[in-house]
Amino acid sequence: MSTTTLKMIALCAMFIDHIGQFFPETPEWFNWIGRIS
Repeated sequence: MSTTTLKMIALCAMFIDHIGQFFPETPEWFNWIGRIS
């Protein structure tokens, strides 16, 4: 994998984590994905 691909994966994971923090009704795994990145 190139560094650009890794950055895009991290960006998507962080975005999912922020969605999980902003909306209280989201599943817990939204936060897990963001914490891994």
